[in-house]
Order: sequence, then C-alpha cells, then structure tokens
Amino acid sequence: MQKISLFITSALAIASASAVAADSPPPTSAEPKAQCSVDALQKIAPQGTNILSADQLQMPTPFCKIVGTAKATKPDSTINFTLSLPTNEWNGRYYFMGLGGAAGFMPPANPKLLGAGFAVAVTDTGHQGTILDWSFAKDNPTAMLDHAHRAGHVTAVATQALTRAFYGAQKMYRYMLGCSGGGRMTEQAIERYPDDFDGAVVGAPGLGWDPSWFTWTTQQIFRTPNAWVAPAKLALIERTVIKQCASPNGLVADPNSCGFDPASLLCKGGDGPNCLTKDEVDTVKAIALGPPAVYPGRPRNGFALTNPTGWTQFFMGATRPVKGQANPWAPSPPTAGYIIANSFMRDMFIRDPKLDVIDGFSFDNPADVKRLAEGYDWADLSPRHPEKLSAFKAKGGKVIYWHGIADPGIPVSEIITHYNDLQQSVPGSSDFARLFLAPGTYHCGGGMGPQDVPDRALEKLIAWRERDIAPDTIVGTGPSVPEGLPEGMPGRPAPDAMISPTRTVLMCAYPKTAKFNGRPGDFGFDAGNYSCVDPK
Repeated sequence: MQKISLFITSALAIASASAVAADSPPPTSAEPKAQCSVDALQKIAPQGTNILSADQLQMPTPFCKIVGTAKATKPDSTINFTLSLPTNEWNGRYYFMGLGGAAGFMPPANPKLLGAGFAVAVTDTGHQGTILDWSFAKDNPTAMLDHAHRAGHVTAVATQALTRAFYGAQKMYRYMLGCSGGGRMTEQAIERYPDDFDGAVVGAPGLGWDPSWFTWTTQQIFRTPNAWVAPAKLALIERTVIKQCASPNGLVADPNSCGFDPASLLCKGGDGPNCLTKDEVDTVKAIALGPPAVYPGRPRNGFALTNPTGWTQFFMGATRPVKGQANPWAPSPPTAGYIIANSFMRDMFIRDPKLDVIDGFSFDNPADVKRLAEGYDWADLSPRHPEKLSAFKAKGGKVIYWHGIADPGIPVSEIITHYNDLQQSVPGSSDFARLFLAPGTYHCGGGMGPQDVPDRALEKLIAWRERDIAPDTIVGTGPSVPEGLPEGMPGRPAPDAMISPTRTVLMCAYPKTAKFNGRPGDFGFDAGNYSCVDPK
C-alpha cells in the first residue's frame, strides 16, 4: 500500500485524551497488591485470561505493562490486549482506548494518563493488521464479530477484573474514549454492553460507518473528465464561506454554511482561478448532498462546505486523477477515501475482491444497493440503535459526543442525525448525553478549529459522572491565527498586534451555538467573549 498522509492514519487510529480533570479529585487511590510478574498476575487473572508478559517500566512513570489474551466463546476466538497499570499510585479510574479504522494493533498507553494515575487498556479488536485494511473480515464472520464489538467487550471485562485484583479495589470509575472507528467502537460498547462503562467520549463516530460516502465522493470525481476539483478551487470555496459565514474567530459554526451555494461561484465565461466550472459546481454540490441512503427512510448525509480544503487529503487528491490505473492519483499517493472505500466494499460489504468503486458499483442499480445493505447487515459493524442507550442511562452512564464540523472523513450531519434520533427515542436524553460540535476541526483533529476536544471532553465527562456537573460548554484551543481568515475581518488582529499563543473556542451543548458578544474592543479569538444561545 502506498504511503498516505500520516495525519489521516493517526487521526483514524487514536484521538486519545492526554489531559486529566485537574479540578476533579480521584474517587479513590491505591497501590498495587500484586507483583508485576506473569506468575503473580496469572493467579489473579479472571478465567479465560492468559498473561503473556509483564514488565515493570519506569518511563514515563512507573507502571506495569501487561500483554495478554482474553477468551471469547460461541464462536471461540482469542483476543489480544495490553493493560498498563501505574505502580506508584492509581487514581481509581480505568480508561479504555477505542481504536479507529480497521484497528489491528495496540498503541502504547498515553503517558499523561499514566502519569495522572489512570489504568489504561487497549485491544487490537481480535486481529493484527494495518489501519486501512479490512481484508481480515472477508468470509470470516468470527473476525467480523470480534472487530465489530465483541473484542472490546471481552477485553473490558478481563482487564477491569485484572485491574481490581491488582489494586485490591472493588470500586473504580470506568471510561472509554474513541474517535472515528474508535467512536463507533465506543458507541457499540455503551449500546450493547451497558454494564461495561460508567462514561464515554464518542468522537466523530462512524455510526452509519458507510462505505458509500467515499464510494460516492470517488465516483463524483470521475463523473466527467473535468469533475475533479483542484486544491486551489477548494481554497476559493473556503475563503468565500468564511467571509460570508464565519464568526469573528474565523470559524464557521453552522454545518449548513449559512446556506452557501457553490453555484454562486460559477464562471461567467471560461475557467479561471476565482470561479468554478459547471463540472466543479456539480461535484461540490453532490459531495455536500451525500449518497442516496442505503436504508429506506434515512436522510442523505453529505460533507459540510465549511472548510473543504480538508477534502484534498481525504478523497479529492492533490493531483488530477487518471482513470484506468491501479492508483489513479499516481505518482501522488491514493486518497484515504479511495483506499477505505475499496477495502470496505471488497472485504466487508460486497465481498468481491475485483470490485473497484470507481465503476464497479452503481447507486442507480437496485441490485447493487441491495447487496450493500445485505453486507451491512452481515457485518453488523455499525450501531444504529440509539434507543438501546436507555439501559446505559438507567445505570447512571454518561456520554459526551463530539464531532468536527469540517470533518472530511465522516460527515458531521451523521452525528446530528444520531443525536436527534436519541432525543426522540430516549426520554430525558440530555440528562445523560450531550453533543458538542467543533467548528473548523477536521476528522478527530487537524484543520482550523480546536485540537484538544477529546482532552477537554474527558475532563467534562469525569466531572459529570463523578460530581454530577453536567457539561453545558467545552472550551478548546486551536491555532492563534487560522489560515484563510481574510484581512480586515472583525476579530482578526492587526498584522503587528501582539496575540495570544493559543486561541480559545467556545463550544456549546447542541443545539445551542456560540455567539460573539460584540462589545467594543472584544477579541474574537477569546472564548470568554462568546456566550451560548438557542438556535434561531
């Protein structure tokens, strides 16, 4: 597989919170009651758990790194896990790391979480592989079951029991956090296994986990010879939307881009740098509309037009693609979207190794759509049942959803649809579930918007679950002067002005939005100059 953007692969894999709730005292603290050795840990391990290695490490803080396996049954399989247990002092909290993409590996525990006293667990979801390769699932229903949700469950049960036994503690707070596929994994956990966790942060989740997004976007690019949209044209759209719709902080907080119509940039004569051709307008409109829903009655969810420069890496490509070669973007790398769509369709949903999404699937062909829907049902990958969260709520669970509005990997409209469904299906849903939208943020990070939302969300979640302080706002930080913010725009500092090294962004519990207070002299990049208001 050709190299693709490091940011994309890391964003798909992990959005691991690195901060801790400094103002939230730990529920308990404890020192180890067992030695960090294979023999000692095997004696306290739950049935079906096998300890493979145990190493006492000193950096970044003293901790016991345990590698083991958990047993899944009916059908049988063996699930790999890593559990990192602080050996100086445990804060009474357990943190499970949800992995994005295809998973298949186990990253090290976040050093800041370990330093703060968290026990940290992770699983490869039952297979070893690379993050954008779903071939493990082809004709392997057991591997698909494990990846979809079962591996996370058996790992949580085994590692939580091991954590309790290691510290000799009965009570602990159990949290799970993930983004992208890790968000999907986290949502699966709280829908299917409400006893496993006390709180969850679900970031940019693939709740529909729909390969048709990238199949659709790829097909739009090849619809005509001139349908591809160059990075410079996407930047033109972004500048226009920011000028028309951004708050004084330069970020567009309306997923609908204030009604921006790409046709307003249609070239009056020939093509030029400051306009869009009809083919380009049609491509942008189709991507914003999204593919036809595979399941009847579901809305079409396309990508927001707020910051389309992010489309280049994910599915548009940096160079004009050429149909008919293994990598249409050669010599540039293929887009992540093209890789994901082909692996999804070939290995999980259509299960045809020769299929190419450019012209091997048609949304206008009922037989193709039927095969795709059947593939969804077979994989059972995506949680689409928010009504099941009533059990998680009844047990006192709390969940914070978040999503970057400018996400070019999973449309922000997906999480809005899910949250609206949740509100309709579970009475009093705001008592246990809140949604926050991050303006300008790409897929799990990147872009012009706040970059520390998982950290801040975990802090809010801990305060909510342990001290009953419900989150109405999250304040994140991002670049001090975002790219593309036009000169002279209200809120932008003068070129020679002294500015803060960080820019703070107020995010409000959906559906409220942040409004600039507009007092003379207020700085547009300071979250303190915004307040949450009801939608118009």
